[in-house]
Amino acid sequence: MPDFLHDKPLTVADLGNKDIFADFLINRAGWTVNRDDFIKTLKLLSDEGMQQIGALGFCWGAKLVVGAIGEDLGISAGCLIHPSALVPEDFEQVRAPILVIESRDEKDFSEEFEGVRRRFGKSVRDRYNDMHHGFAGARGDWSDEVQADRATYTTTGEKVQLGSISAYVTGSASSTRGIIINYDIFGYHANVLQLCDILGTAGFRVILPDLLDGKYLTEADLGKEGVFMEFARTRGSWAAVKGHYQTAYEYLQKNGCSKIGVIGFCWGGKMVVEALKEVEGLAGGAIVHPAMITDQDFGEIKAPLLALPSKDEPDYTEGFKKAKALAFGDKCEMVRFDDMFHGFCGARGDWSNETQAKRANDAIKLLAKFFNDVSTTASL
Repeated sequence: MPDFLHDKPLTVADLGNKDIFADFLINRAGWTVNRDDFIKTLKLLSDEGMQQIGALGFCWGAKLVVGAIGEDLGISAGCLIHPSALVPEDFEQVRAPILVIESRDEKDFSEEFEGVRRRFGKSVRDRYNDMHHGFAGARGDWSDEVQADRATYTTTGEKVQLGSISAYVTGSASSTRGIIINYDIFGYHANVLQLCDILGTAGFRVILPDLLDGKYLTEADLGKEGVFMEFARTRGSWAAVKGHYQTAYEYLQKNGCSKIGVIGFCWGGKMVVEALKEVEGLAGGAIVHPAMITDQDFGEIKAPLLALPSKDEPDYTEGFKKAKALAFGDKCEMVRFDDMFHGFCGARGDWSNETQAKRANDAIKLLAKFFNDVSTTASL
């Protein structure tokens, strides 16, 4: 298994940084860039006496396999497991039998695959519609015999329609303390709905606006060149969701909430920071395993901030000093979850896993305490 990335792998948090991921796709992930390393590996195996050599790639690595079997390098067969960044033309250049294993998140290439099968009858394709992108790789939880979709949770709140915007609302209808939740790019997942309900039972009125209007991203989208960058630039920008925030804010105000805070996960963390810069009267904000945060962001907020990064996020120590230096800096806190991964408290968390559930509960307790403290002292 050659180290194509030369000991410089990406992290989940990097996927939320459009510049890092774009640089990876353009300068590090392509077949042309990795061809020499691939050929050196083939020679090593050939020198060891191997006469039949296959190639297997996961996610972006599947694209390299397609590049390899698209040339006359002597590869007998290729295997593509939950592949990323493939285009129909890739299947036309295949020169050997392939096995394609897709998850539910990948594009359906059944038509293109038939062309390969006509040329190479031994080719096989199987689709795992009960599995997510990455289940057979680094994103899989192999502590269980299998990892099925666990997004099953019975909510206690209700869906409401606020003009053209839909939202999930839960918690005490008589509470004067409200929280707006900004989900991650995966949208209305059972984990975020459950988190809303838990905060609701803690005495808050919680609203989860559908900021993306039902058009969520998938894990597979993160592996497609330009998709996340386009999302962040357009419908995932602060300009695009600001109106939804304002609608949620006004809803809470009209329903008796005089102290209102915001919580954002991953991409939503960036939106919370933007809200804290611009929306007047917020009691505070919290960012949980946030993405795309800069040191400058910390110094521009206008209300207390709780930051809960995971092991996959950058070290925000220096940047957070800017928040601590603000007039309300004594109310700003950061707690790092170095034993958890990006997304553990959101859609990527497996809350049937005892450790992950415990740490998610730890994070929720910190959120409840923070908003109890700032909503008690904040004056709108």
